Amino acid sequence: MVTTLIGHIDSDCFYVSCERIRSYSLRGVPCGVLGNQGACVIAK
Repeated sequence: MVTTLIGHIDSDCFYVSCERIRSYSLRGVPCGVLGNQGACVIAK
């Protein structure tokens, strides 16, 4: 059985850039944007 894994990488930070325009407090702060479908971010 072959399992297909598809990942999406936002290489130009489009979604974070949009959120930083909406919320000035996010500027200069490391952040990520998640959907509401049970997404997960792991950062170190």
